[in-house]
Amino acid sequence: VPMRDGAYEYYVKYREGGEYPIYARRTEEGAAEEIYFDGDKERGDSKFFDIGGIDISPDHKLMAYGTDRVGSEYYDLRIRNLETGDEFEETIPSTDGGVVWATDSKSFFYVERDDNQRPKRVKHHVLGTDPADDRLVYEEEDNAMFIGIGDTSSEKYLIVGIGNGVTSEAHFVPLDDPTADLTLIAPRIKDQLYD
Repeated sequence: VPMRDGAYEYYVKYREGGEYPIYARRTEEGAAEEIYFDGDKERGDSKFFDIGGIDISPDHKLMAYGTDRVGSEYYDLRIRNLETGDEFEETIPSTDGGVVWATDSKSFFYVERDDNQRPKRVKHHVLGTDPADDRLVYEEEDNAMFIGIGDTSSEKYLIVGIGNGVTSEAHFVPLDDPTADLTLIAPRIKDQLYD
């Protein structure tokens, strides 16, 4: 079912005989469809292909997408201009596949995995810069804890969630001020969960 986001209705569909989702949008029901990511075509001749995430920028002009072409569960992030189809030069390796965009559509946050595939670090990437220079936002020292990111339903805040099934902690940063320091919601207490 299409979901409205700004000027577009976004939806996912499959073609008969296809293996991967087709991501599309339109301005309204009956309007021309724009396919912005066709999983079957994007696979190309890769023997393995998995889509980690497809995230559209707040201005609806850019797409960050994560793909794994070797079966490692490490996703490479790339950015595509939806108006021109051009790809940005940078590729960000070893991620969990998804991003949270800053409000101005000029940067985003992502989770980097360590050598043992643990989601270990949250980083902030500014478009057009070398991923090696991405700012470290948070690093989890405890290997028993896992981290993930998401935005609030208002799309105003990034949430960095840390947990292990019985203990949790969360931090936030305003998405209109992506270089701000993280703010702790409540410190972790062993065997206590909050969300």
